[in-house]
Amino acid sequence: MIQDLRENEEVMLYGELIDFLEIEIKEVRAYLENQFEEESLDYPYQPPDFDQNAAIWGAKTIFLASQLLLYRENFSQDSALIVTPYDLEFTPSAILSADLCLRFLPDVLTQAKMFDAEDPLVDLLKSILKKWHYSNIPNCDDCDQLDFRIIAKDKCLLQLYCNRVVYYKKIKTAKRVELKNLILSNFGFYKTEFWDEFNKEVSLNV
Repeated sequence: MIQDLRENEEVMLYGELIDFLEIEIKEVRAYLENQFEEESLDYPYQPPDFDQNAAIWGAKTIFLASQLLLYRENFSQDSALIVTPYDLEFTPSAILSADLCLRFLPDVLTQAKMFDAEDPLVDLLKSILKKWHYSNIPNCDDCDQLDFRIIAKDKCLLQLYCNRVVYYKKIKTAKRVELKNLILSNFGFYKTEFWDEFNKEVSLNV
């Protein structure tokens, strides 16, 4: 399922809630580490190291959340007891490693809202993506309460964050004090060609 998700953006699920077996965890870890190494070849500056714990947690989170979404009526157990928060150190390595799978979680959240906006699963996924907001940039329109402290400390992650914000044209996020100057610096003399709307927004607020 994780390989199909990464390569084809498809999810294969079963009619009952299952978790990774230990042997599967080893396979998923090796696969995601290889994926991380391939992606990091294009990272700016010095890429953080691969965080296997965060990568596996991200994989489990998308795997279990997807099952809860499609087979919700079969589970009376609290979603928060199934999809658990990350309880290790929150670092740039963790953010980028978990993102290998967490970048697909916003799509699960969108579907969950369509099925039942009042379902506790919706609030659970929102809380995860609020902390791991690098994975939610395409769908994040409320950035005022987001914590950028860890992101701003790492040049590689900060540049990747800016790149993703520009790619998805998220003006409100781009205007955050932690990102704005770097984005403008990246554009240089070509800011109107790259993103004229953002340039006008910034100019109006100077």
